Amino acid sequence: MPGVDRVGATLNPPLSGAPIHTRPYAWRSDEGETAWGATVARYCIVTPGWFTAAEVRLLAGRFLSSHDDRDRPLAVVVDAPLARRAWPGRSALGQAIRVETFRDGKFRPTWGEVVGVIEPVRLGRLDVLEGEQVYLAHAQTPMRTMFLTVRASGDPRALVPAVQARVDALEKDLPLFEVRLAVEHVARATAVTRFALLALATFAGVAAFLAAAGVYAVVALSVSRRRQEIGVRMTLGASPGSIVSLVVREAGRLIGTGVGAGLLGALALTHLLSTLLFGVTASDPATLAAVSGLLGGSALLACLRPAWQAARVEPTEALRGE
Repeated sequence: MPGVDRVGATLNPPLSGAPIHTRPYAWRSDEGETAWGATVARYCIVTPGWFTAAEVRLLAGRFLSSHDDRDRPLAVVVDAPLARRAWPGRSALGQAIRVETFRDGKFRPTWGEVVGVIEPVRLGRLDVLEGEQVYLAHAQTPMRTMFLTVRASGDPRALVPAVQARVDALEKDLPLFEVRLAVEHVARATAVTRFALLALATFAGVAAFLAAAGVYAVVALSVSRRRQEIGVRMTLGASPGSIVSLVVREAGRLIGTGVGAGLLGALALTHLLSTLLFGVTASDPATLAAVSGLLGGSALLACLRPAWQAARVEPTEALRGE
């Protein structure tokens, strides 16, 4: 169809909330054959075009193709964790694997051959990988319920009427339902996490503001109490720049101590946030450095006004006031 770049179908659209079937598998290696039922994996039934439509990353071998039908030996694609577990230190390609297939109305164990290894797909959650994955061709183990995955070159929703028309040509009165963009699947899967992080970000912003206000108040109070000292320094020839440098330097020591204590506390407590993070560790150095720089910089900016006020103190007024 015009506007469709790639299309495929799957039994388990990632992050859609569709049930993911967990079934046993076994494998054969130099050490022998493993027991059936001792290990389980998440089974995904797909059509050949689904891998490219979903932009799954191929690590070795090939994807399932249209040649993988009922007249050919069973072809199996596995994810990297399963390949490492079954054949550690060796290539999984060409290895024998026993999986459960659905044929003639029955589930039955069937030996197949590993033809490809892929990067794991986050099927149910973004934050964790929930078990090893096995991918089988729909033509070799057909299922009645399949979900289309369409990658469009333009607005995907504009294609819905045309897709419905094509479906009607195959099966009259069969409706399309639960049509969602991939970003909507991601948004729904991360709703709780986003709410928690938004709340934490709000509290963190308030805390940062209070910290900056506290630094400003402490430095301003220190400057007001040291007016005579500042007046004497300026009488003896201290320049406004040196006064600003003095105030900022002393405030910087205070800020550095606070940031250092905060880093130690973060390293001790951030593991509690690990379940809310994706693609970054709780002790990520770049994140800690960026946050430390942000807090330290905002605190230094907060002390610039008191430092500038100290530099504008008239020596005679300061000494007369004392």
